[in-house]
Amino acid sequence: IVLLIAMIGLIIFIGSTFKTKKYTSEYDSNISHIDDWYYLLENSDGSYSNVNFSKSDKINIPADTTLIMRTTLSDSLPYDTCMSFTTNHLNLLIYSNGKPIYEFAAGDNAFGNSSGYGYHLIDQLARYKGTTIEFHISSPYGIRRIPDVKLGSSKDLLFSLIHTTIIPFSLAVITLIIGFFILIYGIYTIIRVNVNRSFIFLGLFTITLAFYSANEQPFTLLLLNNNIASSYISFILLMLMPIPFILFLKELYTNKHHIVWNIIILINLLNAVTLTLLQVTNTADFKNTLIITHIVYALTIITTLVMTCYELVKYKITYSMKLNLICIGIVAVCLIIAVNLYYISGAQIPTALGDVGFLIYIVVIGLHAIKLNTALLEKGRKAERYKSLAYTDKLTGIGNRTAHDDFINHCDFDKHNYIVVMFDLNNLKYYNDTYGHDVGDVYITTGSSFITEAFNAVAGNKCYRIGGDEFCVVMTDRTVEEFNNAYAVFKNLITEYNKTADKLKISIACGYAEYNSEIDLDLKETRSRADAMMYENKFLMKQERQASPYAL
Repeated sequence: IVLLIAMIGLIIFIGSTFKTKKYTSEYDSNISHIDDWYYLLENSDGSYSNVNFSKSDKINIPADTTLIMRTTLSDSLPYDTCMSFTTNHLNLLIYSNGKPIYEFAAGDNAFGNSSGYGYHLIDQLARYKGTTIEFHISSPYGIRRIPDVKLGSSKDLLFSLIHTTIIPFSLAVITLIIGFFILIYGIYTIIRVNVNRSFIFLGLFTITLAFYSANEQPFTLLLLNNNIASSYISFILLMLMPIPFILFLKELYTNKHHIVWNIIILINLLNAVTLTLLQVTNTADFKNTLIITHIVYALTIITTLVMTCYELVKYKITYSMKLNLICIGIVAVCLIIAVNLYYISGAQIPTALGDVGFLIYIVVIGLHAIKLNTALLEKGRKAERYKSLAYTDKLTGIGNRTAHDDFINHCDFDKHNYIVVMFDLNNLKYYNDTYGHDVGDVYITTGSSFITEAFNAVAGNKCYRIGGDEFCVVMTDRTVEEFNNAYAVFKNLITEYNKTADKLKISIACGYAEYNSEIDLDLKETRSRADAMMYENKFLMKQERQASPYAL
């Protein structure tokens, strides 16, 4: 939890602090590509040499070495022509006839010297028609790809960007919605039956995956407008992502407490903390240490497969385990292909294939888990109904002797003070014998309603019927004065009822006692003292009764 709070704080810090130095002109079809570039590469002595590149060439320009891309714009550019391209950790300065017209570079940041990811749109390019345009680009990580520069109207270029990113961006949004649904469902499950934390972890993993996937899309750059924050957030989310996934996975396994699970979680935590500290102290950059994260991912995949095989060998092979193994295999294959493409392409092809693999896993396993969990919730609801029946007096609807005993056997005498109140219905046998048990039941329910109405405010639901004509109330952290006030209400209810009653007159004896640690070992002894006081009250009431057996 502490690590998660720290990481969230770091992300907020990045989003609010890091700035990209960027300026364009303050003024406000078809898309074409600029292919006739003339390239100049900086030498170690500061001079420049001619080089030849093509879009398909794999290049490897050293870190902090400047590459100049030079071309001449046409004299017949339409007035609404714009220039657009994307960059990945490239510092950029564009000149027109030797005058700077656009800059995109690392600003005054707390750590790191990357400009982050960038989507660039230079408008009103017709102002520079017929001029020589120079791109001066460099990177703290080296240049692996030449920007693909496009020309067209702002509308065409924007729709082109949306067209190429709408599917992965939409998948990220769908994944995010699924993640929040799973998380809310997991919280609901814990509240209802207090089991199966796996949905909480699956929801957190899904949300993390969705933010990572969305953050990798150029379309997101238009929304965030903070390229450096987007870059660093991607690395942080990538390191955090395996942790909730492992926590989810181990909850599904019989061997969930095996030490191997804790080891791989610890490795991922150490990876996230160590690499972040290296970045913060400007010792090593996230991008330069990315291979370490990929190695940790490989260890995580291997550990998952090994523990799955261990589960299959040692325990009974269930349908859930078979399904889980298939989905894990799909994720592993997708991740392996994605990582290979990443390195083969010179770290330029996005690893969206890994996201697709995880999305398949989330949907398939999530739906299967929800199906199983629905059955578990139904069992939980039945168990609650059975518990309610076991702890409730059927006639009065208040707690029965079982509920009463369960409470007083688990009282915390060190933290709370208790007052036990005992009640006894006078002459219940007389009414049962004279008028029948239906009238006796009315006597019991009426007396119970008076007790609960008067004492619920000070005792809550700690009102119990512990015998045929005996009731008990337990007051927690209340005073004798509060008892007296409730008892006055109780007596008044009986008096008002008896004024209009015909054959059934209510008479209830009462006694109370405060828990005293010097003379009581537990509440049972306090109840015995309250019971003794109640019988004294019963005797006095009997002495005061008049000739009629039901008169007060």
